[in-house]
Amino acid sequence: FDPKHEKDMKRRDLIKTIAAIPLLGGSVFAKNGVGRSKLVKPNRLRSGDVVGLIAPAGYADDEEYARAVQNLESLGFKVKPGKNVRKRYLYLGGTDQERADDIHWAFSDKEVKAVWCLRGGYGITRLLPLLNFGLIRKNPKIVIGYSDITALLVAIHQNTGLVTFHGPGGSSTLSDYTKEHVVNVLTNPAAP
Repeated sequence: FDPKHEKDMKRRDLIKTIAAIPLLGGSVFAKNGVGRSKLVKPNRLRSGDVVGLIAPAGYADDEEYARAVQNLESLGFKVKPGKNVRKRYLYLGGTDQERADDIHWAFSDKEVKAVWCLRGGYGITRLLPLLNFGLIRKNPKIVIGYSDITALLVAIHQNTGLVTFHGPGGSSTLSDYTKEHVVNVLTNPAAP
């Protein structure tokens, strides 16, 4: 028994596992007819563009909702809330169907240029079977959020090829640093 050899084996196994992760994603792309060469980049935002605000996960109280609207307006965008963004079903931002409906609304509304998730929280994985990825693929837009929203971002990317953005939720506390870099990433093609 050589402890050093055992450690090396574990490290090798870890490296093999990490190296296989892109292959797993590739199989999802192939299954859904989206190849690596079909990466879809959404249009950049401009100051004054309309951003659809949705709550596809946890319920947001009045304070969080008001902060989200204020945050997005302070970044230079107009906010258009989803029909169900203020709904509550237990600890969720509406029923599964209501939350899925708001995702579909945000992608189909021609005025909405980006889909911004109000907050994270439990419940996203329950929506994935309800999503119309064909609709999302036909209407590529910036979609941004974090925490449990990551499952939505990954599902959209894997099923459509759309580049998604892991970034602050609408109701997050935004520092000047965060504001500067979020705006640069979403609006400025020359940003470092």
